[in-house]
Amino acid sequence: MMYFQQVLKRCDEIKLVCELLEIIKCQDKCSVNKNIRDALKTLSQKTPKKSDNEVLFIEQLKDRQDEGENLYNVYLLDRSDKKTYSIEAVPWDEVLGYAVDEASIAKYGDVKFTALVLYEMTYFGFSEKQIQNTIKAFNDEEALYPRTGKYH
Repeated sequence: MMYFQQVLKRCDEIKLVCELLEIIKCQDKCSVNKNIRDALKTLSQKTPKKSDNEVLFIEQLKDRQDEGENLYNVYLLDRSDKKTYSIEAVPWDEVLGYAVDEASIAKYGDVKFTALVLYEMTYFGFSEKQIQNTIKAFNDEEALYPRTGKYH
């Protein structure tokens, strides 16, 4: 069984950063490049919490060749309850310790698989503190403006 940390370590950092920058599609590549590299450094210093119950999968959702874009679903399968979960708010040491789906690795390769997982992990920010602050802000806003079906 292979874990996400092992796949991450097998990737060439430059290829990984380039792949992630392509997925992110943002204008300010310089600051994002630094943020990605900082996140990778943080990840390299973490000790993974290994789990054989949770497995990372990637599936291609829709092929939008007319727009030159592929959409992917990165998800976690919990084998104990057979449910799937997102990983955007999961502590990074846990994600590093998740098993990886060998078929997903075979289909997408180490670099693309890792970049897609990192994209999900950093969707709300490039540090765990930033992610928690973003989620807290969303939750605070939801508490202030609950969905009533009316526009605010």
